[in-house]
Order: sequence, then structure tokens, then C-alpha cells
Amino acid sequence: MVFFLPSWRPASFYDRIRENVSIGLHTLVLLDIKVKEPSLENLARGRKIYEPPRFMTAAQCAAQMLEIEEVKKEGVYSRESLVVGVARVGAEDQKIVAGTLEQLCEADLGKPLHSLVLLGKRTHDLEREFLQEFAVDKEVFEKVWEKRLCGQGVNEWIVYCTRVQQISMNHKSTLIDIQCFVATGYLQYPQQSPIYKFTSHKTT
Repeated sequence: MVFFLPSWRPASFYDRIRENVSIGLHTLVLLDIKVKEPSLENLARGRKIYEPPRFMTAAQCAAQMLEIEEVKKEGVYSRESLVVGVARVGAEDQKIVAGTLEQLCEADLGKPLHSLVLLGKRTHDLEREFLQEFAVDKEVFEKVWEKRLCGQGVNEWIVYCTRVQQISMNHKSTLIDIQCFVATGYLQYPQQSPIYKFTSHKTT
């Protein structure tokens, strides 16, 4: 993610995020660093005068992401999308903040370097438990997490089942049985009290 300029607001990152979101993966967004760079005026005049160092913050990144979504309007992510901001990872004063994109726009993670992770849908309860400890608002975090997992809908999973069958057929295997049933609770992996359970057997 680069710093936006008044006349230059690149959105190529949006397509990469869309690819990851479409398959439920997290997206790590690395943030811009401006060190020993001249201004456009000094560059045009050939003067070796450099601007003060600048490091993008997680808050700036979150704001720019929402700005591009407002322009694109494709629903790749939203103000309620869960993200994790990290700063100075590995240092004694490292900081981790989890929340919605809207919340991260106001988050202060302190001095650089910062990065941002947009969470995908293929998450595990261990991730949930870990990130809860760093949530801006634990109640909001829990509510959004529940909504994004439990609100996926039966139709989405019917499409998923169809894709599984197609993949199986393409690999010359037959998926004999796919069972989907609805239960109460959270969406989990098959071995963990699922809402949707997939039982499959392949024969070659």
C-alpha cells in the first residue's frame, strides 16, 4: 500500500485482495516507507534535497482501503471487515490491535513499522481466541466474527459443494457422498461441531 497523492490514488492492491477474499484467505498488506526521497519539485529541478522520512501507519492504510472500496463498490471488504494491525513485530514494545476496518482507522499503534492483515473467512477458533485479547472492542469483535462466519448462508455452501464435485471429477475421482446439514453453533472444521458438515469418500 503506497501513500496516496492528490492526483494519484492507485488501486491495484484491490484486485490482489479480491483474489484472496474469493478463496477465504487472509491478506497481508505491507505499508509504504518513504526514506531519502525528493519532492516532485526537487526531482524536476534536479536538486538533491530529500523529504523527511515518512512511514505509513495501519490507520492510514485502513482509511485508504475504505476510500478505494467507496470508489469500486464491489464489496470485496467493508467497514465491518475484520483486520489486524501490527507494529514493531518481534520488538519488546510490539503492538497488535484487532478490530473492524473502521475501528482501525482510529487506532494508534505508535512508532513504525506497521503492517495490516485483512482476515479471510477460512479462520480457526485458535485465531479467534488469540485475537480477542487484542480487540479494540471485544463485544464488537465477537459480534462481527459470528456474523461473518455464521452468516455465510446455505446457498454459498451449495456452490461450494458443486465446486468440490467438479474438482473431484476433473481429477478422475468420484465424490460418492457430500452431506450438508445445519446445526446450531459456530461454523467449524468438520471435526469440530460444525454448522455444515462435509463427509466425502473418493474412489479412483
